[in-house]
Amino acid sequence: MTLWRVVGLVLLLAAMAAVTRGAGERWIVLALGVFLLVPLALSLWQQARFRRALFRADLEAVLFVLQNQAKDQDIGVYQLLAATAYAAFGFVEDARTALARASQTGTWVVALEQRVLVEVMLDVYEGERLRALRKAALLVELPLPRVEYAARRRVHILRQGIGALARAFARKPNPGDATRLEHTEKEVPVLVWAMRYARAILAVDAGHGEEVVRLLADAPPWSTKSAFAAYHTELLTHSPAGERP
Repeated sequence: MTLWRVVGLVLLLAAMAAVTRGAGERWIVLALGVFLLVPLALSLWQQARFRRALFRADLEAVLFVLQNQAKDQDIGVYQLLAATAYAAFGFVEDARTALARASQTGTWVVALEQRVLVEVMLDVYEGERLRALRKAALLVELPLPRVEYAARRRVHILRQGIGALARAFARKPNPGDATRLEHTEKEVPVLVWAMRYARAILAVDAGHGEEVVRLLADAPPWSTKSAFAAYHTELLTHSPAGERP
């Protein structure tokens, strides 16, 4: 539930309390409000905390959350989620290992889209840019899942963003790719840094060195195991006077 829906619920409960006759009935309404709002507030806090962990690339914290989310499902679900997180932070070897483990589970066959998404990122980092472009095109051609509109929209944005990422690293961008990457970064926060470095590449190719500095200003200190460590150093050499964020 979004913050605005929570605010709306608070206002509704306040209005109910105001029109209710009798102090006893008002206390019932207020107690109901507390009963409903405390779990919602906790959920929002957990979501915000998870987003901060993603932005800091706190891999341990992210994997802990993902493990809890998948605890009642096939182990392959967690391995695919872990592979996604590893790839999103540039850890190629760890992502390949998680994919290999997932391939031995029942989840592998039915998780085509998640697998391809991870493989596109890994192909990009490993220099297999044309293969990444082909796989990204495959994602776009898949039919959208039969789910509610908001979920379909998110899947569409994700596919468009992965395609834009593959094109950015292949130096073959389409008009509007910077916007697609930015939208994906907002809608799919686990991919924030993958999208951010792709946007930085587009900025370099467009001759916008100041934009590179802005995009990477809040980047965490990357482990040398992450592909982003090398990208970060290389991209900042194109900033004005070699500035560092």
